[in-house]
Amino acid sequence: MQFFFGGFFAFVLSTLRDSKVPNEFNFASLRDLIMQVDDLYRATKQTKRMIRSRLEQRDDGYQIVAKFFAARTEELSNTQLKLEQIRNAIRTRRDLFDETKETNS
Repeated sequence: MQFFFGGFFAFVLSTLRDSKVPNEFNFASLRDLIMQVDDLYRATKQTKRMIRSRLEQRDDGYQIVAKFFAARTEELSNTQLKLEQIRNAIRTRRDLFDETKETNS
């Protein structure tokens, strides 16, 4: 009888451990994606602030130095490409956003 309970207890612990490892991996992956999106969002806001700070208001609208504007546009383009890569990663990792799974495992 003691052997049965010991074996059963070991089985339960093994099952919990095996299910916990993927959940921790998924959580770490999700946290990494969130951090990447957050960093890119902040970079975009910073670029927007930089452009706004260099705008010069004129009677007929706004003016900005072309080289500066081109460099900031390139930054925004690179940020967009990185966001698209993250979007593709999210599309391939639907398991990270599966609402049918228990989140309290």
